Amino acid sequence: EVPMLAQAMGAWCCCGDIRSCCQRRDSNACASMGTSGSRQGRTDSGCFTGVGGKTGKESSARSVDRDLQEVEERAGKRVGMVGVKGRYHRLPRKITDDFNTAGKPLGSGYNGTVFSATSKHTKTPCAVKSFALSDFDPDKKKELLGEVEIFLAMDHPHVARLLEVYESETEVSLVMECMSGGELYDRVATVRVFRERDAAKAAYQMLLAIGYIHNEGVVHRDLKLENFLYDAEGSQFLKLIDFGFSKFFSKGDKMNESLGTVTYVAPEVLNKDYCAGSCDMWSFGVIVFVLLSGYMPFNGSSDGDIIRKIRRGTYEMRESRWSAVSEQGADFVKKLLVTAPKERLTSDQALA
Repeated sequence: EVPMLAQAMGAWCCCGDIRSCCQRRDSNACASMGTSGSRQGRTDSGCFTGVGGKTGKESSARSVDRDLQEVEERAGKRVGMVGVKGRYHRLPRKITDDFNTAGKPLGSGYNGTVFSATSKHTKTPCAVKSFALSDFDPDKKKELLGEVEIFLAMDHPHVARLLEVYESETEVSLVMECMSGGELYDRVATVRVFRERDAAKAAYQMLLAIGYIHNEGVVHRDLKLENFLYDAEGSQFLKLIDFGFSKFFSKGDKMNESLGTVTYVAPEVLNKDYCAGSCDMWSFGVIVFVLLSGYMPFNGSSDGDIIRKIRRGTYEMRESRWSAVSEQGADFVKKLLVTAPKERLTSDQALA
């Protein structure tokens, strides 16, 4: 049985409002990592402070290589070295030993190039993201290291899986399972009427992924419609992607990095003073709001307008859209879009 959210959801209609309210990026059908423009609209001020200046290309590459070895060791301690070692490859083993990499480019994003590939052994399609080690500045380095460590430690049906990592003298390649069904964003923007059960399934699957990563001590910090992909065309099975801004945390840890995508970011993140976990539930609340109504709760003519509304928790439930939503469904959203983090639903409470 799907929990209270499923029972709360009424039929809803998306009439395209989201396209005018949310900054759009290009997307690709087979991609498990952020690609073209995936960092647009993020509030990066205060992020990656104190990392240091840029280094020369050779020393940068050596530094990344050294840090990647540490990432491999830490991930191994979390999930077992056998599981990690079997997926992390260094020379002389190359990605071309196991994959046909002449696939079409899927996009070029903040950190690297994404292209399609096929396993030589199973013929399974996948998505590969390659990073040139010589191009790394401190921001890119920190994001890559965090993403690799978290992906290596994740194992859940609703989290996109990192299949293999290949490290050469010049680049690092991440091989991800191919999610060919497209983004939840695109499904929202093109399907004019979602049945109650379809909307409930989407939200429930997202909650399972969020609950899993939180229980594993990971905060995502960039949950949005674009970061949930369907595994196949026509499928209803969603998976969470893009751990570039994610971080391991312990209960009670304070964070002060202001980052995320502005229309989804929690008020406490804007204030650079927050505990991990609750900020993801705010972003999830924004997603559920869109699923139920077809428009973004916080929008404006500028980022400043949006941020002011977020800080105040000011949003409008238009009668024309919310009259078809049950009282329980509207109440669920209200319990997520609470400006006080301690009063906001946790993932466990939402799944109860």
